[in-house]
Order: sequence, then structure tokens, then C-alpha cells
Amino acid sequence: MQQAIEKLRVFVNPLSDGLPEWVIFSLPDGLWTFAFVAYILQVNGGRPSNWLALPVIFSIGVELAQMTQYVPGTFDYIDLIISILALALSYNLNKKKYK
Repeated sequence: MQQAIEKLRVFVNPLSDGLPEWVIFSLPDGLWTFAFVAYILQVNGGRPSNWLALPVIFSIGVELAQMTQYVPGTFDYIDLIISILALALSYNLNKKKYK
């Protein structure tokens, strides 16, 4: 498995040279948050539920916990902003879909 990952990294590395750092490091978190919120709303027919707390905790909460050093990692404002935007965008798009 490790060899496959290394081959993939060698193949993809030239593609990352022209991308901004936020696309490489922060956008994946935002896409994960967007998808998680969309999934929860899809399962519940567009109705909010307590399950929406999970993407908030896992994206925004963990990032804020990194700022206070409760969670190991590096706090980044860009990660936080992209996660908030992804959460809001996914929620609003999915709410409109079910109106």
C-alpha cells in the first residue's frame, strides 16, 4: 500500500506546483465539511437535526481547539474560514433544494 501511495504522490506532485496553498491544505477540509452537511440534510429530507452538530464539532470545533491547544495540530484561520463557508454554503444550498 505504501508503494502505491508513493507512486501517486510522484504522479500528482507536478500538478500541485501551480496551485495556491489554501487549495492544497484547506480546501479538502472544506469539501469534507460541505459533503458531511449535505449528507445529513439529504438523509433527513432537508430538515436540520442534531446530527448537524457533528460537522460543526469536527471542522470548526477541532480548528478552534487547535487554537487553544486542546487538540494537537496547527491552527489556521484559512481552515476555519473555509470550514465556516463550506458549512453555510452546503446548508443553504440543501435547504433551498427541499423548499
